[in-house]
Amino acid sequence: MGLVSVQTYLKEQLNQLILPVAGASTLEAFITPPDPEFSPTPKAYIWAGQGDETRESMPRNLNGTIGTAAWKELHHSVDVYLVWFSDTSVDTADEDSAFPGMVDAVMWRLRTVADPAVCLDPLTGRESQLLDVGERMTYDAPGLRSTIDERISRYDARLQLQIMEVFQA
Repeated sequence: MGLVSVQTYLKEQLNQLILPVAGASTLEAFITPPDPEFSPTPKAYIWAGQGDETRESMPRNLNGTIGTAAWKELHHSVDVYLVWFSDTSVDTADEDSAFPGMVDAVMWRLRTVADPAVCLDPLTGRESQLLDVGERMTYDAPGLRSTIDERISRYDARLQLQIMEVFQA
């Protein structure tokens, strides 16, 4: 539970997402980005921004056993960075809508995932539930930038998701 569960879940939901734009094919999702990255394949990088944990009720978990422990809430603010290197000699047919269409496709996927989603922490095996994935999102898409090869444009956007995770502790 915690950061590992949320990042892993989002990666599973976004990796290989089919994008509805020519030249883009599918999205590759990463938690740890490859370095250096110059591939034209659209990418999503999933990074935890911040979190806030609160207790709903008592009793508290004692000595590491769940038993009759009450529920806790962990409110995550997660950033999903979208990056696409578009080759203007290939991607001109839908140049005006290609990257916004990619952002829309990712947001649509997040709006339509299971709610709640049961997660198992891949490191500890502890179970938690993710709530409200895709219910509160903001985006920032500052536009395109040229690369050294001016035929290639780099598009970037950041989605910020507010996700609640509940678990017994």
